[in-house]
Amino acid sequence: MTPAEELHAAAANLRALATAASAGPWTAEPVVYGPPEDGWGEPSNWEISSSDRTVVAHQQYEGGGIDHAPNAAWIAAVHPGVGPALAELLDDHAARLDATTHPGWQNSIAGPALAVARTLLQRQP
Repeated sequence: MTPAEELHAAAANLRALATAASAGPWTAEPVVYGPPEDGWGEPSNWEISSSDRTVVAHQQYEGGGIDHAPNAAWIAAVHPGVGPALAELLDDHAARLDATTHPGWQNSIAGPALAVARTLLQRQP
């Protein structure tokens, strides 16, 4: 598989995942157990929600939800609406490689786009 083909494959995978998931944007909301006057009030978990549903509920995971606010914020930021835009970038880069570079040389100039594609495809060079 050439680097351009890997880029196209990653783009297709992103589009499929984004289409199957709940539409974005997503938000990260703290889950607080009990009233503040009882010594509660600090978020102990985070839920991820789209406009029409809870995407990650605190009851769905052992130990409850997402227990680290930066992780919840990251998941919410990289919602399915990001997928098609990133897929387009990967496809555009692949098209430029196909049009301007011999397949045998693509690996040396594909750069960060190829690293992103391989990460999304869970492949190493």
